[in-house]
Amino acid sequence: MKTLKILFVVGMIVLAISIIAAHAPATQAPSPEQTKLNPEEYLVSVGMRQVRNVIRDPDSFQITDAVVVPDGIGCIDYRYRNGVDSMNAGKAVVLPDGTVRIQEQDGDTFVTLWNKECAGVAGKDVTSSVQTALGVLK
Repeated sequence: MKTLKILFVVGMIVLAISIIAAHAPATQAPSPEQTKLNPEEYLVSVGMRQVRNVIRDPDSFQITDAVVVPDGIGCIDYRYRNGVDSMNAGKAVVLPDGTVRIQEQDGDTFVTLWNKECAGVAGKDVTSSVQTALGVLK
């Protein structure tokens, strides 16, 4: 009987959290027009915002190189502070549909994608505009 009561209480807590989360206002990124970015720069900026928001120390996130290749794919090198207070380097690919692939999470899939789309491919350097946009997209 005691177990049943505990399960009931836990279930009610989960239900309450779900209801609160469902009614919480969603934070939405500004539109490309509001940020004064071209569509490719905007896409890369929003993708990097996603990456920044999942790392341990988002305030330490730094874009070191961001390039948009001719087919609209963003290839990004970045740095961030890890849990032992040292800086890690990372890479990400932002696809034209908004999908973000991260070196640390996507393993071999990422390596194949990076080698095909980014390695040795010339593109437009958007590092400065993406760094500026990330300040706006906090």
